[in-house]
Amino acid sequence: MEKEFLIKNLLDQSETCGKTSDLYRDMLIIISKSENYLDLMIDIFNKRKFNGAIEICLLLASFFHNLALENKHNEIRGFFKTYSGNYDQTLFNQLKTTLEDIFKKYENEISDWLLEKKLQTNEVARSSVIYPLLLSLNLEKINLFEIGCSAGLLLFPDKYSYKYKKNNEFFEIKNVNLIIETEINDLEKLKNILKNQEKIQITKRIGFDLNPLDINNRENQNLLKSAIWDDKERELRLDKAINIFEKYKNEVYLESLDYTKNLAERISFLSTPDSEIVVFTSVSTYQVDKESHDKLILELEKTAKLTSKKVYFLQFEGKRKDQDLTIELTEEEPFYLSVTIFPEKKETFFAKAHFHGKKLSIL
Repeated sequence: MEKEFLIKNLLDQSETCGKTSDLYRDMLIIISKSENYLDLMIDIFNKRKFNGAIEICLLLASFFHNLALENKHNEIRGFFKTYSGNYDQTLFNQLKTTLEDIFKKYENEISDWLLEKKLQTNEVARSSVIYPLLLSLNLEKINLFEIGCSAGLLLFPDKYSYKYKKNNEFFEIKNVNLIIETEINDLEKLKNILKNQEKIQITKRIGFDLNPLDINNRENQNLLKSAIWDDKERELRLDKAINIFEKYKNEVYLESLDYTKNLAERISFLSTPDSEIVVFTSVSTYQVDKESHDKLILELEKTAKLTSKKVYFLQFEGKRKDQDLTIELTEEEPFYLSVTIFPEKKETFFAKAHFHGKKLSIL
């Protein structure tokens, strides 16, 4: 990887971060001007496979967050409002000095982190847009499979509480004290879809991931939290979701699997014959290359043949580089929700949505 390419990716990502976090924006700007950090990142990038330069940029940022989370560096912790700290642009030079100090003290640990850790996110708020899509299928008994499941928190869409709002009106589904709020464009249409919650039964909850995360482990819980930008609300939501997972952990099964290989065989083996097969992805495949995505589609076609059943493939994804979409995405809603039914292989677009499920526009 060329240094100029890495710098461009750092600066591009800093703009994205800047929409929600001044701290993360400025951290990445500082890194983009640090020869020490740049040289280390290039060296690591050439030693292991990443899904593009953005992944290593965010993985490095997660190391800084983890230092704060584990209370290993008071100065960096003091910038995170998540831990009652504070940061604004007047502290830019102080942040720069802190990051330089971290490199001197933790160069080997940074290197190990970038070499060994897999950036894992499990934003449970995405359930608020996935759940209506699932209910729109009007199915009853379901084998629910997630591809790219991370810790499997999205396999419990029927266990969370939701509040859908339009102007001064709202509609709630109350299950637990984890309430996810979403702005909706058509409340009446949504209410009709959500009526199906009374008859849906998820008989199996199964997640596939190259590196599924066992969140019974405190270190892994912190790894998930370290991938969150400086946002106290998201961290509290994650804590509540982890507690719910622990309550229902006997209902879920996670397995290490490359979904481009043997997916059909595993779904066929793990499914119960009296339930429909629903496979979903959530912000996990839009950055993969065309060859990998084509292999996924072939595996789903094979699943329908092996099981002699329809396979409902739900996607909450952004536009892939090679993809032609028939709907227009927006800056506020840059992701789409769709269902493709195999073996017919017919895709229907359901909605546009915010990256973290804050907005949902049903089509």
